[in-house]
Amino acid sequence: MKNKMLQKIATVLLSAAMIIGMGIPASASGDMTIDTTKRGSITVHKYEGVPLTSVSSYASQSEIASAVTASSELRPEAGIVFRYLKVGDVLQYTKHEGTVANVTKLGYSVNAQVSTLLGLTAEDADKTIDSVKYYTASTLDEKLDTFLSEEEAVKTSVETLLSQAASFPATDINGTATVTNLPLGLYLVSEYNYAA
Repeated sequence: MKNKMLQKIATVLLSAAMIIGMGIPASASGDMTIDTTKRGSITVHKYEGVPLTSVSSYASQSEIASAVTASSELRPEAGIVFRYLKVGDVLQYTKHEGTVANVTKLGYSVNAQVSTLLGLTAEDADKTIDSVKYYTASTLDEKLDTFLSEEEAVKTSVETLLSQAASFPATDINGTATVTNLPLGLYLVSEYNYAA
């Protein structure tokens, strides 16, 4: 049971890493594309079966949906509850990098608890504004990989962090659950109850 729970926590954290990694690529354009006054949503899909190893962490939703549809080894799971917690904000900014001026980038701030869990340092920050540190997706991915290598730390830390979390509605017969009207940001999502 313990290993199954740790595996599910690790899978969800890795899913969080995929969400972190998504976004706009750095560009030389100064156009801002993220309106932080807008609201967003998170949709989870829960399947039982053999994991999709052929799908990249950076695959689009349509690529993932195609792979799931093509797989005969995945079955949607109803009645599973996930929890979510906003752990940081997203910021689109421009920055001079090397010989390119005004590169448009995405940065993610994280709360103090997550910063400590991941071992983030001031040097890891890509940008600091009014003492708020913003990290790139690749930095957060690297720190998350290191954190996930310590199973007991993952279990204890995630359980503590998620004690403050809200719940999704239970997954429907298609294995899907959605929360809406969320402020834009970085969220930790974890399966709360497990299928028997």
